[in-house]
Amino acid sequence: GAQDVASGWTRLDGPDSAAALAEAMENAPRLPPSGATALGEGMAAALALIARCPAEATRYALDVSGDGRHNAGRPPGPVRDLAVAAGITV
Repeated sequence: GAQDVASGWTRLDGPDSAAALAEAMENAPRLPPSGATALGEGMAAALALIARCPAEATRYALDVSGDGRHNAGRPPGPVRDLAVAAGITV
């Protein structure tokens, strides 16, 4: 329940826009407080965002990273399986 969006939908159309997004992510503060690594919850929140993508996409990918082992919320495995079944690369 502590998900937040560091950057909204952004069209990456070349090296300059990719570099700008990378810099914004590098300088973004940690949004949820530390203590829990809820990979399944984060993945479920990401899938909800993908479902509301405002543009036509030819490929969807969900890049998952954390600062530790999953230790809170729903397990990530079943959420990953839902994403893969929907054609999303995880």
